[in-house]
Amino acid sequence: MCDSWGISLLHNHWQVEDGELPIQDAIRTDSPLEYETTPRQAPFTKKYWPSILAARDSHDAGLDAVEFSTQPDVETANCLLVRNSQFVSEVCSALRENNLADTFGLIVPKEVSSADLEFVEFNEDKVSLLKETVSATNDPQNLIETSWRIVPTEVAGKCEKSCFSKCVVSGGKHSHSHPKVHKP
Repeated sequence: MCDSWGISLLHNHWQVEDGELPIQDAIRTDSPLEYETTPRQAPFTKKYWPSILAARDSHDAGLDAVEFSTQPDVETANCLLVRNSQFVSEVCSALRENNLADTFGLIVPKEVSSADLEFVEFNEDKVSLLKETVSATNDPQNLIETSWRIVPTEVAGKCEKSCFSKCVVSGGKHSHSHPKVHKP
């Protein structure tokens, strides 16, 4: 499950209207990779699957989709998730027991095409662009980590974080959509 799902900071950059779904498509499939998320309404022209999930407010072990993707690896991750109800139950319980269900959820991680690149999310109006950028050129004071891989350790119940995407912080300050406790 750690190869298919990671941890996501639940945050938003634009309002989704009734009947809209935020759906991500690959717009550049060679290096540097680029993915665009925009709000869409039915009828949908492509198949899509949940790519970011949040624990339900109720005490059942369910997850609710908050973002979607048309990528085949996201379909594969969802098929694995459906077959692994214990993982879903444990994640939801851990988030609720630690009062983190409003802050963190699950995400399907992406692989960068080169070790010197990292994913950075840029937002304008109702478009989010996730693209590979050269790590050395990014000012860490203007970025906030938003997604992490779950890296199991030899110790049961313990994991290490490994950031796989960040987003730009407007003007070097945190926007209202990021929790104040999560700083660069």
